[in-house]
Amino acid sequence: MFTKDDLLMRWIFPAIIIVLSSLILVGTSEMLPLVWDEGELIERAGAVKSWGGDVTQFLFLGRMPSDGHSPFSQESIVEHWKSTVVIEGHPGGYLAVIAVGKIISDALSLIPFLPEISPKTSWRFGTILFVSIALGIVFSAVRRHFGNMAAFFAVVTILLIPRLFAHLHFATCDGILTAAWLTAVATFPLQTPQKIFDGIVVGIVWGICLGMTVSAKFTGLAILVPLAVMILVRLSVLIRRRSHFREISKNLLPYLIGSLTAAFVFYLFNPPLWRHSINGFAKFLYLNTHRDHFNISIQFWKQMYDIHHPLPFYNTAVWIAITFPTLFLLVLPLGLKRMFSRKDSITSTTFKRQNTESNHRLQFSGFLLLNALILPMIRAFPGTPPHDGVRLFITAFAFLAIIAGIGMSTLWQISRSPSKKRLLSSPLCGRLAVVFLLLTGLNNIVFYAPQWLSFYNAVIGGVHGAAQRGFEPTYYWDSLDADVIQWLNQNVSEHKKIYFSAKSSKTMNFVRVWNGLQPEFHVKDHGDYQWYIIQHRPGAWSRADWQLMKHFTPVYTKYVHQPQIFSLQACETPVLSVFAFDDYLKAREMTAEK
Repeated sequence: MFTKDDLLMRWIFPAIIIVLSSLILVGTSEMLPLVWDEGELIERAGAVKSWGGDVTQFLFLGRMPSDGHSPFSQESIVEHWKSTVVIEGHPGGYLAVIAVGKIISDALSLIPFLPEISPKTSWRFGTILFVSIALGIVFSAVRRHFGNMAAFFAVVTILLIPRLFAHLHFATCDGILTAAWLTAVATFPLQTPQKIFDGIVVGIVWGICLGMTVSAKFTGLAILVPLAVMILVRLSVLIRRRSHFREISKNLLPYLIGSLTAAFVFYLFNPPLWRHSINGFAKFLYLNTHRDHFNISIQFWKQMYDIHHPLPFYNTAVWIAITFPTLFLLVLPLGLKRMFSRKDSITSTTFKRQNTESNHRLQFSGFLLLNALILPMIRAFPGTPPHDGVRLFITAFAFLAIIAGIGMSTLWQISRSPSKKRLLSSPLCGRLAVVFLLLTGLNNIVFYAPQWLSFYNAVIGGVHGAAQRGFEPTYYWDSLDADVIQWLNQNVSEHKKIYFSAKSSKTMNFVRVWNGLQPEFHVKDHGDYQWYIIQHRPGAWSRADWQLMKHFTPVYTKYVHQPQIFSLQACETPVLSVFAFDDYLKAREMTAEK
């Protein structure tokens, strides 16, 4: 029988977290523009969704698809699964999540009393729902080791990291990878199973989460490093205790079951490997480790870097220092102190129970820290793709946010036991400090909306200071928001077109249908154009773009605002500019002359 506390904390509170997170993300999705490759990935997910329909009819109704091929045939898989062994080699798990989310959102739209979900959000619903479930699981895991307030602050802090908050919406790999990685860490087996059946169940649950992590993006394979470290640590502890082979086997059983389950899940979500497993996996590895055809530059401290000119090794540390909210950075030491303090105990009643819980908490803390560090460390290696900066290790921000949330719980607990010896002697000081931290984080979300990907913190003076110091204020075309679309609709003459400097035509087709972009456009074709549109991402500028930005004046500029506390005065930083197309042609002539 569950106690009232068990029912409330283990089930009801996580369920509330899932529902509220879903509502927040769904509520803010429509204002967030479609980003660079979202249209391409939505199209791929649509093909997977269609394949799922063919499989359902084939298995349950005995109907063959219209093309005459079985959905399990190589021809059908090649047609529907643009993943794993093609293009950039992303594994197929994220496509399955997006496709399932679309199916669920379509089903919800049939319920009369529920508000209609917009087409854009319906394709993002898989990411949103998966992220929300992950946050509920994270709440349970953190609560188990650090208590209710730490769990609450951890979840809230994740949602208050502007760049992370944006990626938790998109129908792309990064938000899905983050959610899967969080669940794999939260469900990692730490306790010795009492029965073999318990070990099998725990291993299967964790294996599913691990399999989803490595199926979401190639980057997910990095989780194997902290996993290996943790398993070796647990094994060494057992050996030092001179445990019997039976006890060691019982402890390692969940990891064995979980690893086999993860391998099965990866294989299941990557149908291109079904018929050519070895050669297919070799091609998967090759595509993800040879990215010269995706060699996009990035501006970092006013210098340009690419695959052939790697970023300095400290680049990820700099990105964290200038894009993670400043006050959240300041509480990280408090979080680490509590995580690795043996004196902290949540529900201990006996010394033995206290010692066991303390060991589990320390292991969980070490695992959290390893997962917070692994991606920044890998991304610091020379030769890794530099483009998009923070996006490539955005998952680490989720774990840093959890540590910051645990640090906030330390401040909250200080107010419970004031002492003259403490710096914060007033019972209200700790809680007021936490409230101030959360309000500051909310302030960032409000001020930067919907350009959360442009967020820079007070360390560098916000996005204005970052742009002045040679960092890119934007990178993902999230600057093409409702304001810009409205201006273009009102200021393009009849029979005239618009020309984008670098934009996915598939994404733009969805922008036209879902966001009402009226003028005809082409990304690279010639035509009767009126305006030339460029985002302020210097790493992707052509030589003509540089001349255009230097010598010509835009007719329209989209600015991103920032809180005034970041600088001595309120600043506006351009993230998108519209130029006369004739000016663009003149800029091209200038580059030709040189």
